[in-house]
Amino acid sequence: MVLVWLAVNPTRLPRIKICCIKSIEEALMAIRHGASALGFVSAMPSGPGPIPEELITEIVAQVPPPIATFLLTCRQDAASIIEQQRRTRVNTLQLVDHLPESELQQLRRALPGVALVQVIHVEGAESLEEAEGVAPHVDAILLDSGRPKAAVKELGGTGRVHDWSTSAQIRQAVSVPVFLAGGLTPDNVREAVERVQPFGLDVCTGLRTNGSLDEEKLAKFFRAIGDQENPTMEASVLEQLVDMLEAGRRDVIESVASLGDADAGKKPAPERWSPLEIIEHVVIAESRYLSWLEESPVLDSPQRDPQREAWITTHVADRGWDWQSPPVGFPTGKFRTVAGALSEFNAMRDRTIAAAKMREPVLFSVQAKHSVLGVLNGAELLRLAAGHASRHAVQIRLSR
Repeated sequence: MVLVWLAVNPTRLPRIKICCIKSIEEALMAIRHGASALGFVSAMPSGPGPIPEELITEIVAQVPPPIATFLLTCRQDAASIIEQQRRTRVNTLQLVDHLPESELQQLRRALPGVALVQVIHVEGAESLEEAEGVAPHVDAILLDSGRPKAAVKELGGTGRVHDWSTSAQIRQAVSVPVFLAGGLTPDNVREAVERVQPFGLDVCTGLRTNGSLDEEKLAKFFRAIGDQENPTMEASVLEQLVDMLEAGRRDVIESVASLGDADAGKKPAPERWSPLEIIEHVVIAESRYLSWLEESPVLDSPQRDPQREAWITTHVADRGWDWQSPPVGFPTGKFRTVAGALSEFNAMRDRTIAAAKMREPVLFSVQAKHSVLGVLNGAELLRLAAGHASRHAVQIRLSR
């Protein structure tokens, strides 16, 4: 019933599968930008992307849950596909060529915990009948632009766009989720989503330069999806968040202006922190916020509450300081100079701003759990980081 609901009710934010992954670096790059799934290409008769199964196994072992791992296989007999899955340990099989129903049933029996995704190469109206026939036997359908009947089979990675009107008909006709592939790029993905309304998107060649995953194209692709499906994440919102982070940076820098190293290392009282310790605490805390921003799961639908955002900003920036140390992030006293402390703080703040820009399309969909403030989205994490620095800048000024 869940699959039927997902199929007939298009989601606001399509899941993104980045295919043709060739290294752990490419896998982590795709995940960092918000990929829900990664595709690994085994031996194929043609096309880009195949890598040895040993390398697929190595990369898959390092992919964190809940990211799905797809093995693209052109094999047409269940026995050898089962062996492939058991070697690579992927959680999803993408069947890029036709399999008889009996082979699909054998896969089901042997691999009950592994999802089956059947590729339909959209070549004409007959593709609709093919999709309707196989849908009851698989977990999802992926629409691509191959030519399985060519003298040398083309089973994916062609970079060609097929007839999206046929894809839309298939999406409306079947009762399982539909992924759209075939010639998707940052420049056409918005139109593709509008016309087909797929459950997910699959992209390979459209995000590569000279065979390698291009981070600039990847960011542009996710930004295009975010602009389409998450209208609250406007450029002006990101600019406001970056401005807040920069204001917090200035507050910290100005709080120690003209403060010598000796004075910066002194505690105003035994139970209080020195200015250098305060900056170290800010760096430690921001490191936690940054890891949450980069690694926390992404919700299916963006969640935003402007009133809560305003409350968080006020809570961490304007609340009266009670001079008691926070329960986490205790400094170790590693900084000896103001220049050294500010250098590390600036480096951390630069990383936070870079992460904000990288995660822009899904900022309101990031879900992190703060021990005191509860569940926070990515934009709230940025507000927290900015306000936290400003708040401790006030503490430094009061301690001088």
